[in-house]
Amino acid sequence: MRTRMNTAIVAVLIAIALLAIPSVHAQSAPVAVAEENFTVRLGDGWVSKAKLTYPARQAGPFPTVIVAYRGEMDFAIPADAGVGPGAQYFKDLAEFLSSRGIAVVRYHSRYVTGSDDAFGPRSLALTMLDHAADVERVINAVRRMRRVDPARIFIYGWSYSSQIVTYVASRRPDLAGVIMQGPTASTEMQVFIEDYLDNALPYLRQFAPDGRITPEVLRQAQEGDATFAKFSAADLQDPASPDTIKVNPLLDVNGDGVLEIDAEVIPNLERLITAGEFFRTLRLLPSVAEQAANVRIPVLVLHGEADTAVRVRNVRGLDQAFASNPDYTLKVYPGLGHALYPVPSRFADLFGPMDAQPKADFAAWVLTRRPSAVPAALPVTGETGPGIGWLVAGALAFLIGGEMVRRRALRWGRTQ
Repeated sequence: MRTRMNTAIVAVLIAIALLAIPSVHAQSAPVAVAEENFTVRLGDGWVSKAKLTYPARQAGPFPTVIVAYRGEMDFAIPADAGVGPGAQYFKDLAEFLSSRGIAVVRYHSRYVTGSDDAFGPRSLALTMLDHAADVERVINAVRRMRRVDPARIFIYGWSYSSQIVTYVASRRPDLAGVIMQGPTASTEMQVFIEDYLDNALPYLRQFAPDGRITPEVLRQAQEGDATFAKFSAADLQDPASPDTIKVNPLLDVNGDGVLEIDAEVIPNLERLITAGEFFRTLRLLPSVAEQAANVRIPVLVLHGEADTAVRVRNVRGLDQAFASNPDYTLKVYPGLGHALYPVPSRFADLFGPMDAQPKADFAAWVLTRRPSAVPAALPVTGETGPGIGWLVAGALAFLIGGEMVRRRALRWGRTQ
């Protein structure tokens, strides 16, 4: 009797220990990564630099992710930029995925040669449709590469690039899937207005509790600890006076040099947004939600619950937008922001390397998407398990329970 109880106690303790294993997916040990340079011809005859990252000392072909981004291929964020610890964002992601058996293609978008001209005038003049056409050119080019499995090509877009990859995905049923991070789930106008109402204006009210934004309030806000809220707050400054902080005359209805948040700013937000050059470069493709019904290939959405650039409530609405897609997955990560990097406070949505869990989910999802295969689900995010701990614990419980039943049956047999 005591032996049986000890065995049961040991089984329970082992199961509890295994259930504590984090939900980062158990995969084979990471392998070394190799990289090769190549060029790709984009629109207007522009020849762009590109890189293929892949598992070293392996022949392939590999499932391949194409990073579709409007800028330079690494998305290098210097540590002294004041927006986070610094990272080579896409390079870090590519090396992680390749160490798990996935090839990754990164390229400078059209008219970009490096981080210095990532947002140059020629690049900013391109439309989302221009970039979508370039993504298709990259797909057609890389599918002929010997390390690329042409039947398992995926495209990945972050933030506004999500509209681009959704558009391409709706036109390319030959793709194996599309991955979106921090997608623009609602219209651009709604995204901008909510950015002010949910972030920029509450941030400014910390310095202007009376609701009156003065040049001094704008100065304090620019020196504060914030990211997206700070960028949006800067739009309330007069763009014609870069060397002197003045309030934006577009909003200063009574011309007194002070902006009343409730009386002047909020009623004129749409005017402020449409006057911005950045907004004008975006209004060329519908939102992800508006395009969702046309996407029939597998979809993975990765989103930080603390994302201050794209509200999680809007992204959750994609469940309905993609309701007709049989292989749609939304993963929401508590405590992570727009870059899927930890957010230390409400307004400090920092840029840093993608957190371990979404990277693991990304890799696992790609590796389990195979032609004609049954879609595989990912573990619950932000909780322990279900992962290898649950599987092993269940197996142990089954084996130990079976052994106890067998012994009881033998004992019963001897007494008959």
